[in-house]
Amino acid sequence: MRKRRPGAKPAGWRDLRAGAALLAALALSACSGGPWSERVDVETGREITYDERLFRDIEHVLRACASPLVVDAGLETISGSRLLLADCFDPRSDSVDEDRILAEAPDRSRARALLTILRLISAPLPEPVPRDLYSQIDESQLQPFSPVLAILERQIDSWSDAPDFVRDMARDALRAALGDACVHRTGVDVNLRAARFANIRLSWERVDGRRVLRLAALLADAAPQASARIVNNFSCNGSSDNAVNGLLQSIMPEGERDVTLVGGRLRADFALSIALDPETRRGRVVARLHDFRFAADGVVVAHFNQPIADSLLDEAIARAELTADRVSQRAERRLRGPMGRLAAPLAELINESLDINDERDDRLLSVAGVEVDTSAGRGAHTMRFSLLRTDKLCFFRPGGRIVDGRFVAGEGETVCVDRPDFGAQKPEAGNCVKLPDGRIICFPFPRG
Repeated sequence: MRKRRPGAKPAGWRDLRAGAALLAALALSACSGGPWSERVDVETGREITYDERLFRDIEHVLRACASPLVVDAGLETISGSRLLLADCFDPRSDSVDEDRILAEAPDRSRARALLTILRLISAPLPEPVPRDLYSQIDESQLQPFSPVLAILERQIDSWSDAPDFVRDMARDALRAALGDACVHRTGVDVNLRAARFANIRLSWERVDGRRVLRLAALLADAAPQASARIVNNFSCNGSSDNAVNGLLQSIMPEGERDVTLVGGRLRADFALSIALDPETRRGRVVARLHDFRFAADGVVVAHFNQPIADSLLDEAIARAELTADRVSQRAERRLRGPMGRLAAPLAELINESLDINDERDDRLLSVAGVEVDTSAGRGAHTMRFSLLRTDKLCFFRPGGRIVDGRFVAGEGETVCVDRPDFGAQKPEAGNCVKLPDGRIICFPFPRG
């Protein structure tokens, strides 16, 4: 990374509240001259093109050292060594098993460069990874034929050692205790333990005409990712202190149950565009979360392996609407905000990688354009950033000559001249610039 020109705007990555370490690696590793970008300098500015080799290298390192990538609830800081290289990192010796990474690397030199970069990442998240994913409470007046009553009566019927009259008395007592003044309350709170991501994929995309950096991943479901606290009780005459709740607790104790989201997947699209920096009056890359999707095919709650208890649990799950669609919708809304707040750090990292303030380059450059090319097919998309000079006025002067009264085109040239100081001249004086060949061109005085 090259040094900044004195007085230039401070580099954003030094104090970033980044959070998207995968995205951080993109920009931190793409300094001009890096192995994942192609840089072309011309008199009028610069073009930097990123292909997807960096993405493939990141994906390889993650497969080797973080498969799955485990993100714990409440995580506040992204650490390259402890998160992205978790399986290859030895905290006792503060070392990384390079052989494990380089063994099947597409390119060993690029993998070694990426490893160095990832180890340097240590960035606080804009906010901790959220714990609460879903919460639902259902309260309803007890009905004579409520399913939970039928389940409790089945429990009484299962008392095979009790005489018939005892079971009859218990059923009568149950119906008497749960009268019209009773409310059935069911509540479910689902909290994230750790999200385990597999098959992480990064790509440049064009979506709805926008230039997009896409992050997609699957949620590994080999182990429960969350827990659910399920409350199931009756409140009669304003009190939950009754014999029926004691029976409920003996059958289905309240507490945390393991929750597994089956077939979970997420996709985040960050749209990139150009905006004028109000301080420097130069163009910069800006990013925003264009689209975020999270979905799961199923929700599995650990059961008790007891028919009556499992029936009560299934009834509570149904009443709380703990379905794949509802959990996916709630989780998507809950995660959209934190994911969106990663857009600004991402833009800062990309701006840093473009080397706009290169002290070895006396030109003042401004980001003027960004374009994605998907014509080469999946896995070979590119993103190109165009930078133009702001310290000079550059234009193309066509070449040619007049032969027998006809213009014959020839090779032209790009001409850069000092930008006129519009603010220092009077309107009537015009704004004229002397070209290198002695000719003079004039510009109308800007209004406003």
